[in-house]
Amino acid sequence: MSTWQRLLDGKSLGQRILLQAGALAAALISIAGVVIGAGRLIDTARDRLARVADPDGVVVVRSAEPSADGFVRQLVAADGGGPLKLDHKVYGRRGPADVTLEYDCRPSGRCSTTRVQAPEEQPADIDGGVWFQGCWVVTAQGVGYGAEPLDLELRRQGTTCEQLGS
Repeated sequence: MSTWQRLLDGKSLGQRILLQAGALAAALISIAGVVIGAGRLIDTARDRLARVADPDGVVVVRSAEPSADGFVRQLVAADGGGPLKLDHKVYGRRGPADVTLEYDCRPSGRCSTTRVQAPEEQPADIDGGVWFQGCWVVTAQGVGYGAEPLDLELRRQGTTCEQLGS
C-alpha cells in the first residue's frame, strides 16, 4: 500500500484530523467565494438602481450613496469648463445656500463631504434637498476625497445649454 493510500485511509487520529481540517478549509473557502460573489452582485445592482432616473427623467442624487459619488465626479470634471446641463434632485443636509453631500464612502462608514452651493440663484427647494435644473457652470475649491475640503459652486447660466451654443 502506498503512502498516499495510507494517508487517505485515515486510520490514525492525526490523519483523520488532517483530512477533516482540509475539508473544513475547502468548505470555508467555497462559502467565502459565494458570499463575495453575492456581495458584488448586490453592489452592482444597487449602483445600477442609484443611477436610474426617476419616472420624469430627473436624476436622483442621495447623500452617502453611489449616486452622490457619481454626481461629485461629474461636477469636479466640469470645473472651469463649459456649462453643464443638470436636471438633478439632490438630497442631503441643507444649509442656507447649499446642500452638503457625503460621497466616496468607504466600507468603514467614513465618507468625504462637500458643499454644493449656488450663492447667486437658489435652486428649487424640494423636501429634503434641492433641484438643480438648467445650465450651470461649476467652480471647485479644494480637491476633496479626504485630501482637503471640497466646495462646489454652481452658477446658473440659463434654462438650456443650447442657448449658450454648447
